[in-house]
Order: sequence, then structure tokens, then C-alpha cells
Amino acid sequence: MAYDNLEMLKFKEDGIFGLKKNKNYKIEASDNNSPITLVTLVGGNIAPKVEQIIRQSASFLGSNIYIFGSSENITETDAQRLRISPLNYQEPQLKQLLMKSIGVYVTDLPGQPNQVIQITGQNDGLRNQFQTAGMGVVCGYLNTGANNETHPANNLTGGGIEIQLGKGLDLNEPTVRDYLSDLITNNISTYLGSLREDQRIAALRPKGVVQGAIYDILS
Repeated sequence: MAYDNLEMLKFKEDGIFGLKKNKNYKIEASDNNSPITLVTLVGGNIAPKVEQIIRQSASFLGSNIYIFGSSENITETDAQRLRISPLNYQEPQLKQLLMKSIGVYVTDLPGQPNQVIQITGQNDGLRNQFQTAGMGVVCGYLNTGANNETHPANNLTGGGIEIQLGKGLDLNEPTVRDYLSDLITNNISTYLGSLREDQRIAALRPKGVVQGAIYDILS
């Protein structure tokens, strides 16, 4: 079982009138005024160790961070019901972050048993950077993950990406987690460093805002 959206999850998990004190889920958002927001919706025991990779990468990058996940008291089996598709996950703090920074989602890929790192998304420069620099990195199929136009990672004109980790990657192994954290950190840093100022402004422009508008002037 998984929830269709965050509203339904809260209705079912929080009890009548949302008065339940010990919640089965957690939401954490940190705005560090960075052009990058690292996001996972499978924190805690939903996809064990993914949250740790996110935190380690964010620490190195100084990026914004957003985590939705299970509470510590929830087992991995029970936590699976807390899964929500990014397409149906609407939360004000995340929406605010993704209106001013490039979204980089990190999640698991339950149907993929191999050691695969699948990249999807409409930010061509960032997606290509990962594909050319990482061993085992492959491109996701059309309309999957952040290739979907409606994926929240694509709130900005330049789009974002989603990094999906195959089950063959042993995230319980510290060296694997370190490799993935380095992969995320180094490729994002390289991408940001390669942008001219005009490209950076364009990448961070919200959809619907035209070039030359007051947004560009203030940027």
C-alpha cells in the first residue's frame, strides 16, 4: 500500500483532526540560499541509507535539503506504505525551495536489481554531466522519473533531475554510500562551475517568467 498524495497520508496517519503526537513520518526542510536543493521522499526506513547519502552530499555542497521519510520507530516493512510519487507530492516548503533552486531528487529504483544509477530530468546540462562522469550511470526512459514534464524537479525553466539507485547497489556498505555522495557532489559542483552568469540566471528562472523580466534584473 502507498498513498496517492500527502494530504491522504496525513489524513490517515495523523489520526482524527491531526492530533496524533508521535507521527509515523517526518518532514525536514533547510534553506541555505543555495542554487541546488537535494530532495528525497524515501527518507528513514522507506529506502534505508538514501537519506544518509542526501545529508552527506548536502553537507559538502552547502545545498538546500528537503527530506520526507519515516520516523525512527517505523520498520522498513511498515514504512513502505508511506511512499508517495513525486508527481503527487505537494508541500509548501518544498514548493518554495523548488521555485528558486534546481531540484535534484534522489530515490531508490525498486524494480531494478542491478548496480544501476539511472538519471532522468529536463536539465540537459546537469543530466549529461552525470552521464559522462559516472560509471554505471544510465539515462531513464522517456516520461519516467523527472523526464515527465509535471515532475516537481522541473519547476524551473532549466529543469532538474532525479537520481534513481538500483537495488543492486549495497547502500549498507559505507564505500558505496561514499561513492554515491562523491558522484552527486562532484558532478553538481562541476555543472554549476561550468555555467556562465547568463546561463545560471536562465537555469534558475521559474517557468512562465520571460527573459528580460524584472526577475532577471533582480537576479
